[in-house]
Amino acid sequence: THTWMEDSIKVALIYDHAFWQDAAISGTLFSNTGPITEFYDHSNKERNKFALCGFMNSSFKLISAEERKTKVLEQLSAVFSEKSFDFLEYKECVWSEEVHTFQNSDFPLIPHQNNGNPIFRKQFLNDQLFLSGSETAANFPGYMDGAVSSANEIAKKIIQKFQ
Repeated sequence: THTWMEDSIKVALIYDHAFWQDAAISGTLFSNTGPITEFYDHSNKERNKFALCGFMNSSFKLISAEERKTKVLEQLSAVFSEKSFDFLEYKECVWSEEVHTFQNSDFPLIPHQNNGNPIFRKQFLNDQLFLSGSETAANFPGYMDGAVSSANEIAKKIIQKFQ
């Protein structure tokens, strides 16, 4: 099935402290003009590991990883300050390069248009195999709420099967 994020580029930067909070900035970014389309504060709840993580416009897969990194840092420094350059690690994943998450298509697919197909909610192998995930969900397919909904449905089926 089409995974709505199959053509996404995920990027994360790890920092030794949440410098954006020092400046009373939330760590959230939405943009239609830079390489980053959305970014979030991904620091842990204990507040001892700090990261900014999000997604880059998929058209940036056409340039090199080093060029993407440069453009990301330029955008982050414009939004959060020059302290953006003081990262410990930079990581990115171009999902269209991942064999199990991307399939070429003759036409662009709109996110979520093919999610939730009923065939993925069937049981297989004499009711021994269940598929569950965001893309299989009847409700909110392609979203986290869909993954939770799908997991709850499968849990009910398994409980019924063994009662």
